[in-house]
Amino acid sequence: MERVHQARHGDFMGFNRAQAAVMEGAVLVSRLHRLPREKVESEMRYLQIAIDKTAGSEEHEAWSWLQQAVARRRVREAAK
Repeated sequence: MERVHQARHGDFMGFNRAQAAVMEGAVLVSRLHRLPREKVESEMRYLQIAIDKTAGSEEHEAWSWLQQAVARRRVREAAK
């Protein structure tokens, strides 16, 4: 293989706390079927702190999707 093009659009500055919290929340949601409900809810409460303090509109939107996924899982578990 040979590289045919390379581009750099700027330095990666990292993630802010809310962005990192959204990523951690996404990992939790991807494992809802494997983790105890209490663990997920406890971690989500902790991550909520970063969302409350540093999130912009995009992070708030993504966080709401994650919360909805957790709520849907709760409803499914209750129906069993």
